Amino acid sequence: MFKVASSISIEQYLSKMTLRLHEATSKGITVNRVPAGNINFLVNFSLAGCDVIVEIGADGLHALTMQCLTILRELAVENKETSTEGLLRGPARKIGTFSDRSIQSLVQELPPQSLIAFLWYMKDAELLSLFLKNCGSWSAKTLMDDLTVFYPGLDPDKAPSYIVQKGRAALEEVVRVITDLQVSGVIPESL
Repeated sequence: MFKVASSISIEQYLSKMTLRLHEATSKGITVNRVPAGNINFLVNFSLAGCDVIVEIGADGLHALTMQCLTILRELAVENKETSTEGLLRGPARKIGTFSDRSIQSLVQELPPQSLIAFLWYMKDAELLSLFLKNCGSWSAKTLMDDLTVFYPGLDPDKAPSYIVQKGRAALEEVVRVITDLQVSGVIPESL
């Protein structure tokens, strides 16, 4: 247990605490607020089995809250993909670095419905552009038409789960096909 005297500013404490926490682990922090009398509060930071309890006044608690909100906003901008769907998409974004030849091989092996569902689910304009570039002009037009017909204005992060499940299944199929193509030596890149 460790107390921060009121003579240390919240900024100084956060700076020291941030260094300690980054050294300890990159996992999350749980914060519990427990009233301690009429004026001060005990804030409990738990991390990797270690607890730190800080006693601060109401003004300090407000300052700490504002600082945490600022940090959370910055993290949200840096890590836009924190949803389950975003986490599933993350590794597959590497497909965007594949060579044209590898993308063409992938397009040839994937069933059209899987490719359409995958591109919708990925929600990535650059990846879509890469696939369109590597299809013939007629195939690219058909692909775009099918995307607008099957998923008209649907956002994969807000769509009903039974539709999102099609996108997840398509992502799994794309990964399986890539693995098969890698094993056979057709695609040199890896996810």
